[in-house]
Amino acid sequence: MIRRRALSAIQKEEHSEGLPSNYTPVNYLQSSGAQWIEMGVAPSQNTKAVLKIKINEFTNKGASLIGSRSGLNSDDQFTTYLDDYGGTRFLFRMDGQTKAVVFDAVKINTFYTITLSASEMKLELEDGTTVFSKTFSVSDFNSTVTMALFRSKGVSGAYFQGKIYSCKHYNGDELIQDLVPCIDSSGVPCMYDLVEKKTFYNQGTGSFTWG
Repeated sequence: MIRRRALSAIQKEEHSEGLPSNYTPVNYLQSSGAQWIEMGVAPSQNTKAVLKIKINEFTNKGASLIGSRSGLNSDDQFTTYLDDYGGTRFLFRMDGQTKAVVFDAVKINTFYTITLSASEMKLELEDGTTVFSKTFSVSDFNSTVTMALFRSKGVSGAYFQGKIYSCKHYNGDELIQDLVPCIDSSGVPCMYDLVEKKTFYNQGTGSFTWG
């Protein structure tokens, strides 16, 4: 318990740097499966996302964590799924790959750092242990569908049910969004981008919870 409290304090301290003075840092935003964030940036082959998360629940409807696509087999995808078909699975598909990359032993209530790019899908535990890593390559593409967080736009089924502690979004090596959870000056939970100094609010129904 002491270690967990220490980690919680560290995460809040990391989130507080760069926030507006009247915003309050929190460790995570949690979605019930009805809340999501519009990221406003369309993916390409240069897109990379690094997220820190915990999964609360799996669904056989194919819940999504982050991304977008214009169609089921479109060549402009940066798409994620979580389901419990043939194991508790985390799936990632990019640029019209015929098959998604799959890790079928992901767990609920477990802290993961997930890296998603055109060359790698990797999941690491809180202590830095890599539990899954696969490298690959994709063709060049530019999507017209902007990405979302706590869901993938253009993907049917449920949205992510769990906690997001942070999301770093890169174009190649350039950090273009650094989304951290916080409470704004009116007490509304949101994500704040430390790069563009912009606040991102829930585009779904209900409200995020936090901790």
